[in-house]
Amino acid sequence: MILQAVFDTQIIYCVSIFTVLVGVFDSVKTENGLEHYAESPYWHSGGVAGDSLLPDPIVMPFNTFINIGYVVLGIYWLVNLLGYDDKSSGWKFSVADRYFVAFLAFNSVLYGPIQLIRILTQAHWASVLDQWMTIPFFSAVFIWLVSFVYKVPIFSVNVPVLAGSHLTYFLSVVIDIGFDITLAVHICICIYLSLAVLKKHQNADVLRYFMLTLLATTGFIVLKVLDLHLVHVHNVFTVISGHLLSKICDILQIHFMIRFMLAAAAVERASIKGE
Repeated sequence: MILQAVFDTQIIYCVSIFTVLVGVFDSVKTENGLEHYAESPYWHSGGVAGDSLLPDPIVMPFNTFINIGYVVLGIYWLVNLLGYDDKSSGWKFSVADRYFVAFLAFNSVLYGPIQLIRILTQAHWASVLDQWMTIPFFSAVFIWLVSFVYKVPIFSVNVPVLAGSHLTYFLSVVIDIGFDITLAVHICICIYLSLAVLKKHQNADVLRYFMLTLLATTGFIVLKVLDLHLVHVHNVFTVISGHLLSKICDILQIHFMIRFMLAAAAVERASIKGE
C-alpha cells in the first residue's frame, strides 16, 4: 500500500507539472514578487555591514528554509510506516491507514521542494504548482474521512475522488479567486466530516488532535492573510513573518491530521474488539 500511495502521488505530480509547463494555467492570477512577502531581505543585503551574507537566490532565508520542514515531516511518517520505530511509537497501521499516511507523507516530501522553488524563483509556474499541490492533501483526508464515517470501500473511490478534486483547480482559470473557493470548500468538507468522526468516537485523543488540527489550519489561513499587516504591529514580523508562521502551521496541520486519523482508527479497532 505504501508503494501504491507513492505511485499515485507521482502520477498526480507528473501530470500536474506537465499541465502547468505547457501553459494551461498561464492566465491564473498568482502573487509573485518580494512585495507580497513581509520578510525583509536584511540578511541578503548584509544588514549593517552592507555585505551579502547569503547567496543571491536566498533573499528570504526564513521563508526559504522552512520548506525543509515539509520534507522532514514526510520522512518521519514514512519511517514510522516502514516499521523502524514500531517499538517506541506503538502505532498500528491498517491497510487503509498505511495508504493514506504514506500518501500524505510522500506528498509532503514533494511539496516542500515546490514551495522552495516558488520562494527562490518567484516564477508564475511555480506559484501555480504551489497552489495546485495543496489540494491533494485535503482530498486524501476527505477520502479517508468518508470511508471511515460511511464505511465506503476506500480503494473503490480514491482514484476518481482524487482526480475530481484535483480538477477543481481549473476554477482558477475562470475566476481570480477560484483557488481560494476550491480550498475553502475542501477545508469546510473536511471539518464537517471530522466532526462526524468526533460524534462517532467521543475520545480524548481524537478530540485533542482534532482541536490541534483545527487550530493549525486556522493559523495556516489567518497568518498568511495577515502577513503584510503584521509588520505594522511590530518589526519582528519582518523576520518571523506571518508567511513563515503560516508555513509552520501548515506543517503542523499535516502532522496533527495524521495523528487524528490514527487516533480515530485506534479507537474504532478497540471498540470492535470490545464487542
